[in-house]
Amino acid sequence: MGGNTSKLVEIERSNWKKPHNLEKNEILAANQINQVEQFQKKLFLSYKTGNFMSSVEYQHWFITDGNMVIEFGEGDIYDNMVLVHNCPKSDYTVEEDFLMTTKIKERMKK
Repeated sequence: MGGNTSKLVEIERSNWKKPHNLEKNEILAANQINQVEQFQKKLFLSYKTGNFMSSVEYQHWFITDGNMVIEFGEGDIYDNMVLVHNCPKSDYTVEEDFLMTTKIKERMKK
């Protein structure tokens, strides 16, 4: 165990320096806010397991209704922008299911 820092830790440390709020692309956000309306009532807190540089296993978490998805960057560690889309995921684990409420929908739009 030498003094070298892994690439993953370096990337994470650079993310720590960012302001503690969700940065957003205003043009993309305006379109995605409208897409939140397309989510069905039943939602699933889910994740897929991935590998970074073939050495670090991680879980990519997202919310889906089976069709619509809201997530941070599609699981790419270099892209941590919020995305809302209708490209269904496959081969994922459902941790919990829940119903969409007004409060949840408003939180998804922020």
